[in-house]
Amino acid sequence: MADDNDDAMAKIAAKSMQKLADDKAKERAKVEKRIARGKTIAQEEKEQKQSSQNLVLGIGGGGTLLSALFFQENLKRLFIKVSSGGERSGYDEIPVRTASQNVTT
Repeated sequence: MADDNDDAMAKIAAKSMQKLADDKAKERAKVEKRIARGKTIAQEEKEQKQSSQNLVLGIGGGGTLLSALFFQENLKRLFIKVSSGGERSGYDEIPVRTASQNVTT
C-alpha cells in the first residue's frame, strides 16, 4: 500500500518537473527570439500598443467615412447653408429624396 502511494507521488512529481522544464524551455525560446530581434520587452510592448492603436483608429476612421455615404446629401446641404451664412438652406439645390426614389431597379 505504501509503495503504491509512493509510486503515485513520484509520478506526480516527475510530471510536475517535466512541465516546469517545458515551461522554462518555452520562456527561454521567447527570450532568445527577442534577443535575436534586438528588442527589449518594453520595445515590443510599445510596438504592440502602437499597432493596436493604429488598428482602432483605422477601423474608426474607415467606419466614419463609410457611414458618411448614407448622409452625404445632408452634409452637402449643411455646407451650402454654412457657406451662404445661413441665407440658403440647401434644399433648393439638393432636393430630399423620397423612399420611392431610393429604390433602384
